[in-house]
Amino acid sequence: LVDSLRNRLQAPGSRQHWLDQRRPALHLAMEACYRLWKTRPDTALAARAFALAERNQSLYLLEQIHKEQARRFAGIPDSLLDLEQNLGERLNWLEKACLAAQQPPVDTATLRSLELQRADARQALQGHLRELETTYPDYYRLLHDRRTATTDALRRNLLKPGHALIAYFQADSALYFFVLTDANLHFEQIALDFPLVDWVRALRGNLQGYPTADSKSAALYARRYAEAAHRLYTKIFAPLEAAVSLPERLTLVPDGALAYLPFECLLTELPADPRLFKQHAYLLRRYQIAYAHSATQQLALLQQPAETQPKPLLAVAPEYANMRFGLRPLHNNRAEAQAISTLFQGDLLEGAGAGLSRFLQDAGQYSILLLAAHG
Repeated sequence: LVDSLRNRLQAPGSRQHWLDQRRPALHLAMEACYRLWKTRPDTALAARAFALAERNQSLYLLEQIHKEQARRFAGIPDSLLDLEQNLGERLNWLEKACLAAQQPPVDTATLRSLELQRADARQALQGHLRELETTYPDYYRLLHDRRTATTDALRRNLLKPGHALIAYFQADSALYFFVLTDANLHFEQIALDFPLVDWVRALRGNLQGYPTADSKSAALYARRYAEAAHRLYTKIFAPLEAAVSLPERLTLVPDGALAYLPFECLLTELPADPRLFKQHAYLLRRYQIAYAHSATQQLALLQQPAETQPKPLLAVAPEYANMRFGLRPLHNNRAEAQAISTLFQGDLLEGAGAGLSRFLQDAGQYSILLLAAHG
């Protein structure tokens, strides 16, 4: 029912708003799944809960991937794709205009006019999509395929021995995590009895403040970073290690505030001297960490036919002069980019020539991109 209602919404803004509105119901459903799991640890039940989290995480992302796949491989003329985009953008604008017109004081005549225009725009877009469904069925099938990856499919096509997928789901009062390996699926809950958003913000703020701080402030930044990194490790990652024996290779699917957290820099131990960064017990010392927006998206990208670009490699080594973010120049990034560019017989953008506009202009021509830049 939820998905059928959402499919009736054609404007991207309306569809995203629907996703946001359904999230409280997902929280309750996840809590119910977890309570059942604790009374009866059934793998099938954990797989259903995982699918629930995936649907929340991947629907909008999957929609964009399928839209791109459809446009590439269904052979539709650009004029029809442009018409679809224009109709969608107009409907999206009218959706927003109707919402704005509902705010007091309400001009009834203006609101009625906008609602009629919105109805006409929705009908025009739906008519266009019906025509595409009839004339280009492959495009329509790809565009509206909303299936998420099952745990069995992920095991077959994504996970190998020594590799685990860790997916988080953030609810109002709890974090849920799933650990999927080639053999098992584990489902657990972490109480959100701590200020997760504040802790993530503190870790990021202290990391960003350290490079440009004076010596006294730098020591404070280092200590506060170490405290935040260890607190977060204790709360959001140590419970995973306690519940499951993790392999070395991990793919993390974060949710909510965790999407802004660089897990590699979490600290498994508090350092004796926070300023000795090379000696810290980073989580990166235990695991090889990769990220995915969703497991379904990751699998879709792996299964998407690869395009061979005409050029092998583009190495980019920007300079960091007068940066408003306080990023300092990197001493060896140009030498690194030059060496790798030579090794792969690639091309090089460096210094002032490695700006964003030039990168965006050239990047699509290369199979490999090397960014010798700040992380």
